[in-house]
Amino acid sequence: MTERKQFKVLKIKFDLELYDQLLEEARKHNTDVPTYVRWCAQTGLYLEDLSAFVRTKRQDKEAG
Repeated sequence: MTERKQFKVLKIKFDLELYDQLLEEARKHNTDVPTYVRWCAQTGLYLEDLSAFVRTKRQDKEAG
């Protein structure tokens, strides 16, 4: 039997200053804002602290 992931969509309002910060960090990590925010939620890390997690995700993606 195959395992199915379940998802929920969450709509969040950000003030423009925070959104600009998220956009810049997402660009630095070569991803989009929703993916970046999801990574932050998954790891409990925020903005610059996410670099190690992003590198690991990239390595996993390239390996698989």
